[in-house]
Amino acid sequence: ARVQMNNLSEEAKLSYERLDKMLLETKGIEIYSLVEFLDALGFRIAIAPKD
Repeated sequence: ARVQMNNLSEEAKLSYERLDKMLLETKGIEIYSLVEFLDALGFRIAIAPKD
């Protein structure tokens, strides 16, 4: 539903759908594991727009 509210390209919509499916199947454990690993190393993830 959120994708439909945004003006996304077809490529972005497909990427969103693949990510959504993966996270639903795994309950996002990969993401949480990556964040925990980076935290242990003293890093964090940041999202920024492309220039």
